[in-house]
Amino acid sequence: WIGSATYNHCFLIIPIALYMIWQRRADVAFLAPKPDLRGLALIVLFSFAWLGASVFDVLEARQFIIVSMMQGVLFCVLGSTIYRRLLAPFLYLYFLVPSGEFLVPSLQDFTARFSVLGLQLLGIPVFSDGVFIEVPAGQFEVAEACAGLRFLMAAIAFGVFYATDIYRGCRRRLAFITLSIVVPIIANGFRALGLIAAAQAFGSAAAIEADHVTYGWVFFSLVLVALIFIGRSFSDR
Repeated sequence: WIGSATYNHCFLIIPIALYMIWQRRADVAFLAPKPDLRGLALIVLFSFAWLGASVFDVLEARQFIIVSMMQGVLFCVLGSTIYRRLLAPFLYLYFLVPSGEFLVPSLQDFTARFSVLGLQLLGIPVFSDGVFIEVPAGQFEVAEACAGLRFLMAAIAFGVFYATDIYRGCRRRLAFITLSIVVPIIANGFRALGLIAAAQAFGSAAAIEADHVTYGWVFFSLVLVALIFIGRSFSDR
């Protein structure tokens, strides 16, 4: 979480999960925990799964399995009734796992293709070779840090929380979560396109690249605000 800016948002997952539990306190206030021993079977099953992931040295899988073992403990201690009523905050804990790095090449490729297509539509001469893009103003590279994974993962975590907060029905929740996946990917394409087009307009790639991080955060903040207002437009709470 500390070593990669992509996963800094993971520090907020437990506080958000606790807040989600606090919101549901009335649903469980008068229920007494009834331990369910079926949870022990889940823990044993996940323990063997963790052993297999450890043998093959798959770190991400081990982390997901650890969170699954936590689910088994919660189910075992609290019982099925309380666990079901707090299912959303408990499942939200899966966002503690820093995952998604495998998406970077695909995101880079999409962003590069989107930018090239946009430049062609704008009538800007462009040559591309994979993630390398060249216009008269200079050369650009859609690097791993510019693939948009950082904002995508944070947007998905936010989208799941927001969807469970303002919607009752599963269809609306799934619709907003889908928006939280699709919109950041497309928005990152527009961000890259905007940077290259601005460099061409001002005639200096270096001047635009120097401030592209600040520009990116401002742009994505506006996208997040837009998502909030879109989501509220069909809220059923």
